[in-house]
Amino acid sequence: DFMKKAKKYIYPLIFSICFYLLFGISYILILEFYNNYGGLGLALLFIILWILVATPIFCFKYSKHIYEEKRKFLFIIYNSLVISLCHTGPFLISAIPGNDADIIIKITLALFGWLALCTYVSYLIRINTIKEPNENNSSETEE
Repeated sequence: DFMKKAKKYIYPLIFSICFYLLFGISYILILEFYNNYGGLGLALLFIILWILVATPIFCFKYSKHIYEEKRKFLFIIYNSLVISLCHTGPFLISAIPGNDADIIIKITLALFGWLALCTYVSYLIRINTIKEPNENNSSETEE
């Protein structure tokens, strides 16, 4: 029971760690084969695919753990906040001495919004798919 409760708090951190591990491995591979702007393009492609493909998949899986919670909207915010800060925090820390902090803050806010949207939509999909079989079963028994 403790692990079931802990998953809601730990999974966003594990997802962020996986991002850095996979990005680090891909960065090393990219440097090995592409030591020019092509490597930068591949790194950006990795980040875009991570945000547009891996993140919604994770949010859908995460919604499985929070759909029965009383404070599910706090977990949606928690998930979005942890992942967006973990993904952009190191860049923000290095950008503070310069003038690039406002760009990183905007990226963080956009990522937060994307994660919140993905998690909320995934939650709504999960709730609707759970309700539909119950409604279908009840209508079949009444006939």
